[in-house]
Amino acid sequence: MNITPNPFTDILIVDLIEADNFPVDLIILDTNEKEVYRNRIFTTKKIIDVSNVKEGTYRITMLDDGKLLYEGIFSKV
Repeated sequence: MNITPNPFTDILIVDLIEADNFPVDLIILDTNEKEVYRNRIFTTKKIIDVSNVKEGTYRITMLDDGKLLYEGIFSKV
C-alpha cells in the first residue's frame, strides 16, 4: 500500500496493491483529530482531490472492514 506524494498539494495518489477486499475507507484527520476527509475506495488505484483541505499536518488512515491497514503522517503545503 502506498500513498503519495508527501508532502501533498491538491491530490493524493492511493495504490492499494495489498488490500484483500473492497471497499477500503480512507480517512484524513487534522492535528485535533477532527475528520476533514473521508472516502470509500473501490479500486486498487485512486487519485483523490484534496484541494479543499487546508495546509497543515494530517494523519491518514485506511481501514478494511474496520481493520487498520495503513496509518501515516502527511503534510499539505
